[in-house]
Amino acid sequence: MTVDKTESGAELPERWSAGKKTEVVLRLLRGESLEEVSREIQVPAHELEEWRRVFLETGAEGLKR
Repeated sequence: MTVDKTESGAELPERWSAGKKTEVVLRLLRGESLEEVSREIQVPAHELEEWRRVFLETGAEGLKR
């Protein structure tokens, strides 16, 4: 069995918690490249854009869905 890992060696979660999604969204809002974050955490850019959109519309509560 293989375990997916980020470029830094951290294991990737099978399911992203609201807290972890918020951390990722905040990285994007601070100016990190969407493409770089997407590649690092192995989540498609369109999904990260959705997380960001939901966060901006509803705050952290929206990411708990």
